[in-house]
Amino acid sequence: MKGLLMKDFGLISSNRRMLFIFAAIAVLSIIAGNGENASFGVMFLITFCGTQVISTISYDEFDHSSTYLMTLPISRKQYAAEKYLFLWLMMGIGFAASVVVSLLVSVVCGVNGNILEWIVGCVAALLVIYLLLMVLLPLQLKFGGENGRMIIMAFVAVFLIITFAAKGISSAMNINVEAGFNRLFLGILALNKGMLVLLILAVVVIATAVSLLFSIRIIQKRQF
Repeated sequence: MKGLLMKDFGLISSNRRMLFIFAAIAVLSIIAGNGENASFGVMFLITFCGTQVISTISYDEFDHSSTYLMTLPISRKQYAAEKYLFLWLMMGIGFAASVVVSLLVSVVCGVNGNILEWIVGCVAALLVIYLLLMVLLPLQLKFGGENGRMIIMAFVAVFLIITFAAKGISSAMNINVEAGFNRLFLGILALNKGMLVLLILAVVVIATAVSLLFSIRIIQKRQF
């Protein structure tokens, strides 16, 4: 497992110039928001770090490298599990970096906002991106490489089409979907803090378990 992690970090670090460019875009977005309206920069950095696991799968399949990997003393189950561990590490790095940069910018710019509310917003963004990646990771393992990217793009496109279609239908029927989501969100926030934490943990654990089981089944049946 340690060797697989070192391999993936080595693959990511081999593209240091691109990493620096995307990290700079995220930091500049946070600075441009003066630490108060920096949600785009935070989500961008978390998303960028999280999606690096998708890139490592593509690197693994380049020039049939996956065939060689499967000859090493590692099981397919370990290979799939390592991708999730790498995802957790990368998203943790992205989340921590974005929070630290945003707080520093807030202090420097003298923004007097509700820090706790802002952190809750960051955690919510982290949760949404994480759940999305729980869907995308098995898809990438299933279809791999170029096909995987096309499937992911199709998935995102369908999601956007459904979202805009639902918004258009709700507008035509005079249904305020946004207000409904706001009431739902406020209702969730109104829960006891302990219950809220347990609810979030339950969602994360269930999503991770289901996604990991699918990934293990996919990688065990796949022919290299």
